[in-house]
Amino acid sequence: MQEPMVKEAVRRESIFTQDEIRRRKYDLIEKAERDRVAQMDYAREQGIEKGIAVAAMNMLKENIPTDIIARVTSLPMDKILSLKQ
Repeated sequence: MQEPMVKEAVRRESIFTQDEIRRRKYDLIEKAERDRVAQMDYAREQGIEKGIAVAAMNMLKENIPTDIIARVTSLPMDKILSLKQ
């Protein structure tokens, strides 16, 4: 009588363990995807910021007034002045 109960308990434990393994694998895949998306968003933002700074430096080289550069790029004046140096 004990043996069928033990077998059933082992079977249920096996199912539970497999579900836990699947759940953990799913969680890891989801975390990896969220991390990848976050890295891409960060890289995109950094690229945009760098592009704006390069554009501002090019405008400075063309002797465009800093107030116009600030208006066009939305950069703060102190950032534009630091690029000028």
